Amino acid sequence: MANISGNQTTSSSVSYVETEIADSLLIYGSAIIIILGTIGNILAIIVFSARPVSSKPTSILMRLLAIFDTLVLYTGLLRYWILATWKYDIRSYSLTTCLVHTYLLYVFVTISVWILVTVTIHRLIVVVVPLKAKTMLTMKSLFITMLALLIFSLTLNLHMLWTVEWHDRRCMPQKSFWWDHVWPKIDLCINALIPFVVLMLCNAVIIWKVHESAKKVTKSSSGVTTKSRLNSMTAMLISVNFVFLICNLPLTVYNLDIFKPNTDHQNAIDWLIWAILNLLMYTNNAANFYIYSISGPRFRGELISLFTCREDSKSTNPSLTDMSTKRNSSNKQHHQSNMNLVDNNYGSIKSGSVEGVDNSGICDTYM
Repeated sequence: MANISGNQTTSSSVSYVETEIADSLLIYGSAIIIILGTIGNILAIIVFSARPVSSKPTSILMRLLAIFDTLVLYTGLLRYWILATWKYDIRSYSLTTCLVHTYLLYVFVTISVWILVTVTIHRLIVVVVPLKAKTMLTMKSLFITMLALLIFSLTLNLHMLWTVEWHDRRCMPQKSFWWDHVWPKIDLCINALIPFVVLMLCNAVIIWKVHESAKKVTKSSSGVTTKSRLNSMTAMLISVNFVFLICNLPLTVYNLDIFKPNTDHQNAIDWLIWAILNLLMYTNNAANFYIYSISGPRFRGELISLFTCREDSKSTNPSLTDMSTKRNSSNKQHHQSNMNLVDNNYGSIKSGSVEGVDNSGICDTYM
């Protein structure tokens, strides 16, 4: 997480080039991230609100993820943009704004991170136990999961309301053993290490299962097409994890205070490093839409159809309908069924059909 006080600069360090670079990065970099993140998250909400997937649990989770990512940007990064641009910290207004703003930012970050973990676990269930996914991933289970996550996040960060102080119009953590040694390690585990380990393990299983299913399909269909679809899905899964790790872990490790500046110049260097890592962390809250657009063909197709006002080509394109009526060969029908199942159910294939699994379900929102 970002440093709470946000007042890294001092009057003795403003003349250093590192300080000027850091301020410029926060002014222009923050504006770019906020603008692109807002546009991307709004588009993600729109795409995942499109029928028929809008009522699916994972589509709802993706909309919630976009919402909380936006809240993180406007609660956290916007504050630093104002601070760097006008030299005014909104937390300095009063003790109430200091405590409430700090608390809400940490809550939003925790919820955002664990929604991503929840989405990955949902995907894992669809792949490992596809016949039970529809009964396990219900609206009731989603509500219980989100309620538990909300309570957990509110409780975990509740200490902010009494371990953060407002002194000389500055909002900062209290000098205590808790803030120096305990909380940074908890923050590292909850918001970085544990989520990343869970994401990596889940996605490793998903990739393995899809690879195994693809082998079955290639026995009766084109291996080139199957491999292309498999590589597309694999790239998306790895990209999400890679971006999460690169963006979140460095700042969380940095906040362990391994590097302690002793001079004015070191303070300026410290401010520059912090500014870079802080922008990197917030980039994760703005990048999900672009990751899905680049590596998710189905998501990209929905996005294109949104702007071109086209409906699903399967139901609106006469040529495709005519072609489908001419397919009298049972081998071709079997091939088409297998290929669709690989794309929609991540390899949940049983002799060309999957019983009890909604093909427009969870996996559809990603591909």
